[in-house]
Amino acid sequence: MAELSVVTKYESSEVALLKSALKLGFPVWGVIMPISVAFGWCVVLFAALCLISFKLTGYPSMGSFELSSFFITFWALCSVTAIPLICLTLSRMTEKTNLIIDRSGIQLPLLPNNPGVSGKTLPWAALTRIDVDTSGKGDWQERCLVLFRKKGGPVKIDLFRFSAQDVEKMIMAFEHFSNDCELSGELGTVKDQVKAISDSKDSAGSYTSMWEDELARRYCPTSNLPLEPGRTLRNGTIEVKRHLAMGGLSAVYLVQVDGKELAVLKEAVIPEDTGEGLKEKAKELFEREAALLMKLKHPGIVSVRDFFADQERNYLLLDYLNGQDLKQLVRQNGPRSESEALSWAIQIAAIMKYLHEQDPPIIHRDLTPDNLVLTE
Repeated sequence: MAELSVVTKYESSEVALLKSALKLGFPVWGVIMPISVAFGWCVVLFAALCLISFKLTGYPSMGSFELSSFFITFWALCSVTAIPLICLTLSRMTEKTNLIIDRSGIQLPLLPNNPGVSGKTLPWAALTRIDVDTSGKGDWQERCLVLFRKKGGPVKIDLFRFSAQDVEKMIMAFEHFSNDCELSGELGTVKDQVKAISDSKDSAGSYTSMWEDELARRYCPTSNLPLEPGRTLRNGTIEVKRHLAMGGLSAVYLVQVDGKELAVLKEAVIPEDTGEGLKEKAKELFEREAALLMKLKHPGIVSVRDFFADQERNYLLLDYLNGQDLKQLVRQNGPRSESEALSWAIQIAAIMKYLHEQDPPIIHRDLTPDNLVLTE
């Protein structure tokens, strides 16, 4: 199960204009100029080889005019070479249009008006208040979302560039993830406005109900006491950062290994009232399955790095993937295109084929949208 998050698209007018200009100019900077530059470098290289040859064979050296012309041509060619590289870099930068909100903070898209934070993640601990400016006439589309930071100036994001449902998504995420960050009462006013629009357009209900369903799916009642953030396992080498999901006799945590990389810890609890014989059998089956999963090496399967037991609890340590699960993606963004669905189906079939070819064959038994993670 992927970490709960909200992903929306945001593109400022400056970025939209730059993308259009780069797209229109692509035949020039992406095709004609690289070919011309390649030809120019061949000419310069040939001239340089001739110059070296003249020097070695004792031929009269080039005059100062010819030599200066050579270096002027060389530096001009260097400048022209930089243009396609700059355009390519700008093109890659303009692809950063996702605004992502999760437990770690707010990952911002490209913001020309705030270059210091453009494309970066603002941790919740770095924020003091989230507000909506009061300069508008009452309509949420005429207002800006304002992120006040402990250090640095406020970050403003125009709301008119989002749909009503996207704004509702963001405010719900702020309410769930913001921790000690203060939320303005104006956010509630905007939430009511956009929720009314979402309800009128979608017979299935607004995003608020979807979010509540998602939380219920992930955080259902559990019969065991979950590990609290900050708890360490395995002689202090694994630290629990936060819960990802819990319920029944299992829980999933985001952890940090050796104070460095992030990983996912999946916990399986054997009830205390279980007989000793069943406990031993359950432990044996867990270890057997874990050892089998650790042998799997496929780019479409999350790697199981290790397994261990601690105080009657069994744990699987898995690689951490940054992305959304398929169920969450569709609920937030609606149905996907046929070509996209077919592409995923082909990838899933390849993964299933790999599992079924193992010795012994491995049956997934829970192939659902919840367990299909789409990485960035």
